[in-house]
Order: sequence, then C-alpha cells, then structure tokens
Amino acid sequence: MKWFISTLLTLSLTLAMMPQTLGSYQNYEDVTIIDGTLLADFEEVDYQEALNKVSKRKFFGWRVHYVHERIKISYIKETLFSYYNDGKTAIQYNYSAVYEQSSAFSISATGSIDYSNKDDAKLFKNKLDAALKISSDYKSSQSKKETIQLKIDVDPGTQVDLFIYGEGYVTNGTAARYLFFFRTHIGGFEWFEVSTEYQRLEKIKI
Repeated sequence: MKWFISTLLTLSLTLAMMPQTLGSYQNYEDVTIIDGTLLADFEEVDYQEALNKVSKRKFFGWRVHYVHERIKISYIKETLFSYYNDGKTAIQYNYSAVYEQSSAFSISATGSIDYSNKDDAKLFKNKLDAALKISSDYKSSQSKKETIQLKIDVDPGTQVDLFIYGEGYVTNGTAARYLFFFRTHIGGFEWFEVSTEYQRLEKIKI
C-alpha cells in the first residue's frame, strides 16, 4: 500500500512538471499585459507555490486556486504587411486580402490537466470547466471572414504596417482533481477571452 501511495505521489509531481500545452493566443506576435503573467511565463517558484495551494487532499472533485482573474491584455495577432519607402517620391501601394477572424475564446493547460480545443468546442476535460464556472457562451468558437482592400500612399522615409490588433482578458491558476483522496490530475489552467479585434494601420517615420 505504501508503495502504491508513493507511486501516485511521484506520478502527480511528474505530471505537474510536464511541458506546457499552448493555446493559440500564446503564439501571437506580441502580447502586452498591464499587471499579471501568462501561465507560460510563470516563474518556477511561483508555479510551485500555486500548486501548493491545491495540494490539500479532498475526498472527491477539484480543488482550484486562481492566480489572476480577468487581467486585461492587448496583442498583435499577425502583421499582414509591412512596407518601407526608402526612395524620394511617394509610392502608391495596393493591398487586398481575405482575413479570417476566429477563436474568440482559447484555453491552455500544464501538467496533467487536459482540454479539448477544437473549433466547435473549447473546454477543460474531467468537468474542470464546470468547477471553474466557465460560461457556456465562451466555449463556442466564433469565425468570420473579412475582405481587406487598401490603397495607400507611402511617403518617402515612411514605413507602413498593417496588423491585427486586439484586446481581451486572461484568467489563470492551478487545479488538482481528487478521487477517494488520491490525486489524479494536477497542473495549471488558463483561458483567454477576446473583447475586441480589428485591423490597425500605422505610418512610421524612419
């Protein structure tokens, strides 16, 4: 019995230290957080401290600890084009593309916490989404296509950048699941809600 408990404890610790599973938002070109940290950027000491918050065993279900709740972030999702005029006369630049906006809600996890992040369903498995009380409105993916057509005059010594800019909210923390006092899952969780997203055009003097 002691060997069995020791094996479970070792397995739980190993799973908690597994590489992080990334949500799509963590692959954006740039993410700016006013006050807080994404799960992928947690310092090891902070991550372990957060895991300790859910280490007290319970008979059944999830124990949850929030590190950040709805902290505001801004991001650059993708640069559509960047054009620099190093000549002496203005250049007219024409741009046309079809852009697909999607994933208004994304999730990620670490350790042994698992999730489904398909286009039609984004939720944590083993009923963690219910324990976190994530609204069903967030789980459904949203997608729409927009046609972008621009005619721009790029002045000499000027750089023009067109990129997808957005803002949203991040909630993260740690959780552990117990079954008859045995820990079956442990790790970090995070979800990201998009509040606004649009194309931004900037002209910069170089």
